[in-house]
Amino acid sequence: MNFLQISEKKNSDFWSTFNFFSHIKGLGVGNFINLRNISQGFVGQKNVRRALFMLVDLINKQNFENKGMIVTGSCGTGKSALGIAVSRLLIPKFPFIKINGSEIKSPIISKIEILHQIIRKTVGVNFYQESLIIEGEVVDLKINEKNKKNIERKLVIRNQNIQSIYEIGPKIYKKFFEKNIKKGDFVSIDKINGEVYFHEKNSEKNNLKENQNSSKEKFPSLEKYRIIEHFVTLHEIDLLNSKKKSLSTIFSDSQSEINFKKREKIGKILKRWEEEKKIKIFKGILFIDDIHLLDSQSFSFLGKIIETKFSPNFFFATNCPREKIKELNYISPHGIPVDFLDRFLILSTYPPSKIEIEQIIKIKSKNLRVSLRKECLLLLVKIGVECGLTHALYLLVTFCFHSMENEKEAGINEILISFKLFLNFRKIIRNTNLPKYFLFEKK
Repeated sequence: MNFLQISEKKNSDFWSTFNFFSHIKGLGVGNFINLRNISQGFVGQKNVRRALFMLVDLINKQNFENKGMIVTGSCGTGKSALGIAVSRLLIPKFPFIKINGSEIKSPIISKIEILHQIIRKTVGVNFYQESLIIEGEVVDLKINEKNKKNIERKLVIRNQNIQSIYEIGPKIYKKFFEKNIKKGDFVSIDKINGEVYFHEKNSEKNNLKENQNSSKEKFPSLEKYRIIEHFVTLHEIDLLNSKKKSLSTIFSDSQSEINFKKREKIGKILKRWEEEKKIKIFKGILFIDDIHLLDSQSFSFLGKIIETKFSPNFFFATNCPREKIKELNYISPHGIPVDFLDRFLILSTYPPSKIEIEQIIKIKSKNLRVSLRKECLLLLVKIGVECGLTHALYLLVTFCFHSMENEKEAGINEILISFKLFLNFRKIIRNTNLPKYFLFEKK
């Protein structure tokens, strides 16, 4: 008897949904006071979600002065999921970078330089540029070839009230040809940069409404002054001001150290431009998982960076209650120096209950387009309680793939087969018949 029914979808659609955190859509906090227990893929952890929602709201408004938070808890309590949910709530202009503490290593450059470059990637700068733009509907595009050298290109463009003729150069004409712009299309041309933008039919109506409003002015014109925004990160500015000074340095994978004095000069210029309101700085979030893997030198550098103006917001996660700090001889809470802990807000997660594990498995199965029967669900919940939630979710994915490849519906037998194939650390500790090389003990 089969207990699991898989919806009839293409294999490619099923594979595209497979991501361990694909069911997380946000923190699930619509209202700060009335918080649902199950919302946007999250189950439980109400106090942590409420606190993070408040902090993310402050980051979006750029009023968060504490500069960081630390989320602690055992394995499988949703620390990484909370970090990804925070990234979903950020405004798109705020950069979000997720790394692991073990990734900060390189044979070419130092650990401090790697950390500094990642931090600079997490801070964005919005440059504002005033440009003169011609907007309207293309009436005609005339070309008069007197000689091979002398070619006149005239663009007839109109508004609801005005029609005028402009002479255009070969570069703008080439862009018209590449974008396949014809009569009746609505376009906007940047006279300073020479860029041509083609607008769709939906945006044409909005532009016509703007033109109707502009026609009420005393001196209506096709030409308008507009502010155009350019977004770059601090690391991209550093690369452009490095020795090579070319755009290819932004796209290259080669690692190289950037001079500290150049960064100081860039910082002074950006501070002056920010006071003059030429730019706007967006401080994103740097999420470092397993923060206890960093050494004392990295912690001292991060403590120095937090005090600077161009410092991002930090989101740290760790699963160690007490750990020895690397390169030091004393044990500290969460493997982090005490003076470093004082500068951050600390949140604690708790292990999910049996009911919460059941709800999470239901959400994940719905995300994988799989309908679970009651018997299969109860078996997976039992595995989740005894062997951990992550192990139960991995088994859910494995037997779903197995059933799709064999074009058969999966049942309890398939779940038990995958449970016997894959080992779990809790199962290893309980089972004494397994070889001794699976167990690790400190002498």
